Amino acid sequence: MTLEYTLDSFRAPTTNAPYLVKEFLLALSAHKQIGLPLSSALHILDEAEQRLHGNPIVKGLLSIRLSNYLKVNRENVDEMERCFQVLGREINPGSYVIECFRQLKLAIPSNRKSDIEFLSRELVTTLLNMGVSSFFVNKAAVNYLFGNGSIKSADDLDGFLKIIFPHLHSFKVLVKIKSPIKVVSKEVLDIFKISLIKRIPKKMLASCPDSFKTLEKGQAYVLARK
Repeated sequence: MTLEYTLDSFRAPTTNAPYLVKEFLLALSAHKQIGLPLSSALHILDEAEQRLHGNPIVKGLLSIRLSNYLKVNRENVDEMERCFQVLGREINPGSYVIECFRQLKLAIPSNRKSDIEFLSRELVTTLLNMGVSSFFVNKAAVNYLFGNGSIKSADDLDGFLKIIFPHLHSFKVLVKIKSPIKVVSKEVLDIFKISLIKRIPKKMLASCPDSFKTLEKGQAYVLARK
């Protein structure tokens, strides 16, 4: 599902229930703010309902029956907005991924092939929409699941989830530029967490190659944080 050269028929869908709910709410907002025809939002709602019905992941996350969310008055925009905001929180992408894994760990020992395929597709779709690259998911799957032959049970999937579950990382990046050091005002640089400096911070020196440690005339370092 994530291999670069996979046939389109094998790939995971581009969207699924959590993101159709988000798209529907955006369409409702556009209807209220800029006059987007309500019919445009209702088309998205129709597709969302199809993806929600019979979806075991959605069923595992909801605290009330799905029918309670879908009995909305399609002419009442505020009612639909309130209702689907609650639904969106219940099936948010992070929870959706975790529920996918919980159900996969039940389906795999029983070799329930159709369930495994559905859950895997939903998992991949959600991860990609959360910003995880398909290349990373593919590489992680190959390395973890097939790399060392240490997979003994479905419980070993926990380690795989930790690898592919979306994480936010904070970096400091140092770049050389050829530009006057005061070409942009400090106030503007601060907004973007950027500094123009002449010396490499001590904590970054060990990571820099020798050729990077000297500046030529007219050069400066750009330090970007977070």
